[in-house]
Amino acid sequence: MTRLYWSLGLIGLALLGGCGGSASSRRSNGDSMDNDAGGEPGASGGTSVGGAKPTNGAPASGGPTKGGHTSEDGGSASGGDMIGAAGGVGDAGAPATLPLPPGCEARARDETDTSCSLNAYCSVQSQITHCGRLPSGHWQCRCEQNPGRTYEIEGAAGLSACAVAAGACGADESELAEETCEVRSDDSGDKDCRMTLACSRKVDVDFAPGAHAWLVREGWAQCGPSESGQSLWCQCTHGEAFNEYDLFADSEKAVCRPVVDFCMSASEPQLDGDERCVLARSTSSNDSCERIEDCSKVMPLAEGVELAKLQHHYGTCVARADGGSDCHCSTPSGSSYNLQVSDAPSDATCTFAATLCAEDVDIVPTSPASCQVSSQTAYGSTSCDGDLSCYQAATVDGQALVAEGRLLVRCARNEPSEPWQCSCASDQTTATFSLGVADASAWEACSQAPAACLERVDLQLGAYGEFLYPPDPLPP
Repeated sequence: MTRLYWSLGLIGLALLGGCGGSASSRRSNGDSMDNDAGGEPGASGGTSVGGAKPTNGAPASGGPTKGGHTSEDGGSASGGDMIGAAGGVGDAGAPATLPLPPGCEARARDETDTSCSLNAYCSVQSQITHCGRLPSGHWQCRCEQNPGRTYEIEGAAGLSACAVAAGACGADESELAEETCEVRSDDSGDKDCRMTLACSRKVDVDFAPGAHAWLVREGWAQCGPSESGQSLWCQCTHGEAFNEYDLFADSEKAVCRPVVDFCMSASEPQLDGDERCVLARSTSSNDSCERIEDCSKVMPLAEGVELAKLQHHYGTCVARADGGSDCHCSTPSGSSYNLQVSDAPSDATCTFAATLCAEDVDIVPTSPASCQVSSQTAYGSTSCDGDLSCYQAATVDGQALVAEGRLLVRCARNEPSEPWQCSCASDQTTATFSLGVADASAWEACSQAPAACLERVDLQLGAYGEFLYPPDPLPP
């Protein structure tokens, strides 16, 4: 197959030049391709992703300009007979014999030196096609009936290319030839890489002798070393999709091909392997320490290559006046956790603290919880609420600590003579119960509620997100 050069962004630019204002303007998707000479593209020949230069070979003006096509009366068409709001195409050219499938009739059309539009009526359906000329001389086309597909035409130009595309668009995709892929550009160095991969399937257009058509798609990836130097960051595009991933690779060189292959599969990453962490930052002194680790579960892409989505796991500790450390951990999802350890701040202390916000950490309580009121409010004689910090001795992998949890309580009654009804919440766990006393004040009710609550719910230890407020304790 003749080497194909194509860029999805070129079509929309060509149509703007050739059709004077399409009702459905198309934006560039940032695909990047080399031109025949392998030279640098024009100033606006594509969208730059992650600092990479687009290389689709588009002209420096950002797209082809409108040529001087003529209308049927011989006058110059200047945008009056173009694609209308309803998606039709004005009859801007004289009738001509075009390579269309049997049963198709060319109707409205428009053509410049670098673009064309055609409305072909085939049986009971219109096929509206738009094409733009590529630097290679081939024509890249799309059909309004199948906007997600892109075709490349060889051996036909202008309206003839639009006609061939109209026939190709009607082909059943399941009956097309097997897809083949080839690397169109590969700029890989010792530290980073950029690669474009193009895949195509031959479309039978025997109604157009000498012409060839392919259903084409393209993917692009760029990878480079992360700030830590222990992993790679990667960006990739496929169609309108743009994704960012992290990569672990055994090789010191960046590896783009597995990334662009995965990107073009349009699959969601299944990150269910073992979690891997790399150190992003670590500081320590006698009074405090801080540690940031980038961690993620991984998905194998190829031998020695694993896909990941790294997230910061943050741990910090400060020295306690009575010895030991007060520590805190957090994650980008908003989960956080406070704890106390008997060790002074150090690299090891903050390393331990940073791991405690992981989803699968196993914190085993070794004593009952003890709670202290952070805030409590009574509202007359019929309602109150309270927010408490609770502490509970526990172990993680055999290492002792004091875990901190949070408890919210709420009590209410309709009349001062009625018994109190209460509810509570610890992270996502809630309970509703009757306190069973009528002579207690609102302040006393919310002071007694925490102990009753801990008989019904376990104190949430470990990472927690936004707390649920206790439900209304009064029955509806």
